[in-house]
Amino acid sequence: MELVVESVWEKITQQQSIPNYNNQPQRRIFIHLDYILSDENQDQVDNYQQQIEDLWHQSLGGVIKFQYWIASSEKQVEIIVYPVCLHYARRAKYLTAFGTDPFGKFGWHNYRLDRIVSEQLTILKWGNSQIPKKLSTVVFIWVDHSRGDSRLRSIP
Repeated sequence: MELVVESVWEKITQQQSIPNYNNQPQRRIFIHLDYILSDENQDQVDNYQQQIEDLWHQSLGGVIKFQYWIASSEKQVEIIVYPVCLHYARRAKYLTAFGTDPFGKFGWHNYRLDRIVSEQLTILKWGNSQIPKKLSTVVFIWVDHSRGDSRLRSIP
């Protein structure tokens, strides 16, 4: 990044039609960057999205397991969560899910789909011994929009 800034600064200061910025006490350049995935990574993100949507079309749904990259600590961790929704924010697709995060906090969490490092998501059916007990005993409000029906539902 430093090379880019230096190059831009040199071009700005070489132009004769603008004030001499070299005499200024501080140099400031504002650069707007967009995070764009490679075609391969975008295909993988779309694949995760399709797997989650396919799971939602099943009558009981299920839990997903995947390996996730945590950039702040530069480590890979296993995640097991109940997927609730997908959304797009800050130029990335996110999964909002319920479960335990890598730091042991139980509740709602967001996961960037492009930071999932598993080749495929693993679908765990309800009752699978890999699902943490705390997650398997959660009661969800089930909403069936086709019937205008909402009720409490324990899974399983």
